[in-house]
Amino acid sequence: MKGKVLFCANIHAHIAAFHRDYVELLRSAGYEVHIAAKGCESGAWPNDVTCIEMPWERSPYRAQNLAAFRTLKRRIDAEGYALIHCHTPTAALVTRLAARQARKRGTIVFYTAHGFHFYRGAPIVNWLLYYPVERFFARWTDCLATINDEDYAFATEKLPIERIEQLPVGYDDARFRPGTDAERQALRAEIGVPLEAEVLIYAAGLEGGKNHGMLLRAFGRLAAERPRLRLYLLGRGPERAAIEAKIAAMELKDRVFLLGYRGDVERWMRLADAVVSTSMREGQGVNLLEGMASGQLVAATANRGHLSAVEEGVTGYLVPLGDDEAFAAAIERALEATPAMRERAAAIARETHSRSAMIPRYAAVYGALLHDETLMESARRI
Repeated sequence: MKGKVLFCANIHAHIAAFHRDYVELLRSAGYEVHIAAKGCESGAWPNDVTCIEMPWERSPYRAQNLAAFRTLKRRIDAEGYALIHCHTPTAALVTRLAARQARKRGTIVFYTAHGFHFYRGAPIVNWLLYYPVERFFARWTDCLATINDEDYAFATEKLPIERIEQLPVGYDDARFRPGTDAERQALRAEIGVPLEAEVLIYAAGLEGGKNHGMLLRAFGRLAAERPRLRLYLLGRGPERAAIEAKIAAMELKDRVFLLGYRGDVERWMRLADAVVSTSMREGQGVNLLEGMASGQLVAATANRGHLSAVEEGVTGYLVPLGDDEAFAAAIERALEATPAMRERAAAIARETHSRSAMIPRYAAVYGALLHDETLMESARRI
């Protein structure tokens, strides 16, 4: 065994959904991997991966986070990790605080910021609260990874961290791929989607920041002139009742469908005609990347995550937040994409943001941080 590596995140599902391939990368390179998160599921990993249940809460001001700090500090001091890779805001703060002494003994602390809470256009309170915290904690961060262009530009200029990378997490290209016409028709018949429908997919939690109202207003502009148009909302959340009420008030109950949580998002992406997002803010826009990878063009609001994910006029169309008319026009343009445009969108997503494309980049960064020539060589070979 070369050494031990610790992954930390607020919830276990985050590591399982976005970092499984990078856990496997380090395992296959000879490292013992531990995972510290809330809701740990040991059975989700090979037997040699250790899961550590953490009592932390999402809000950094909850008392449970003090207990989490003590638990994690004892573990870090006892295990002698070679590398700690932390994710998500509260877990990253607690982890960097708990690893201060370990850094003096040689532990490398690597933090991935999945979208800073301060960003262009953010409320001033976000800048007053979160930017000073990130700048202060930079002293206990050996490497920072950002996942979009805006955060990377800001970090390289404003945060005193020796190594800063732009390193998206990547979408799962084993799941998301284009479907043939025959496959799309078979999926529609199986699931119960009309074969002749023009299908829009929005995969996002039903919460205020996802801005479903703007999407419904834009859809309403198109509904009369495009009678075959259908909208499927994949996700769950506290705004479900309010969204249902809006759909009923707009008399769209036979055109807009709330599907709740779906474990088969890739099938819905494959049978779609376009993928949409009206989110107010995103760190990366993974749902759009999954749509592109499935051969769809996208219509989306122009936030920092979407700006990094979408190539305007090539993989999709971006519009200002709140411009319902422009969003309706963007939807129509996405629906009218040619087969060649769809193929190109899928190829660009695969080449730039797939896990297969990201694994060698992660291998190179891990290899450099750990001074592991084998990992760096594997990055060149993959």
